[in-house]
Amino acid sequence: MALVRPDKKLETVEVHSVMKKWKTKELPRAVDRTQIAQCETKLSIPLHEFIALTLSAMQEHHAELGFVMNI
Repeated sequence: MALVRPDKKLETVEVHSVMKKWKTKELPRAVDRTQIAQCETKLSIPLHEFIALTLSAMQEHHAELGFVMNI
């Protein structure tokens, strides 16, 4: 998701942007939607909240995850 942003920064990705892509075929093929959607049944967390939690954690640790872009 970060790579399609104009600034190419994970820090600027927002939950509504991910949710918008969730409904399209534009998410990377490696994303297993079925597994992610299980957060609602197995964890009792609505999908948008799960994505918010995950995105927040990724943004806090973006450098460790390799999301540093020098463009």
